[in-house]
Amino acid sequence: MFCWKSAQDYEWRQIEAISLVLSKHYKLLEFLFEKQRPRLRRSPEDLLEESLCFSSGERTLIRVALDFWSGSGNAKIWELFETLDQGNFENVLVGLQYLGVKSHGGGDQPFAN
Repeated sequence: MFCWKSAQDYEWRQIEAISLVLSKHYKLLEFLFEKQRPRLRRSPEDLLEESLCFSSGERTLIRVALDFWSGSGNAKIWELFETLDQGNFENVLVGLQYLGVKSHGGGDQPFAN
């Protein structure tokens, strides 16, 4: 989907985690990211403003994806419970676990000591 020749390893890890979160909503990846470079398509603020046309669940996923990418989504935990269906909620957890395992080298366990 992306042709990011200049992407660093951490950027690939982030986009892989975001892809897990958005696995039921691939159109949101195109909404968020440039195809040729590992960059957001617009500023986080502009993307959040543009996202008003999406459903509340999709907007929550966009916020989570922005948090995974740059900490700029300001997703709230209560939003996950209130707006996401079971499948999307589980995808967020899978994305978090993926980042935890990869970031901490914890084998099968995220955040292993």
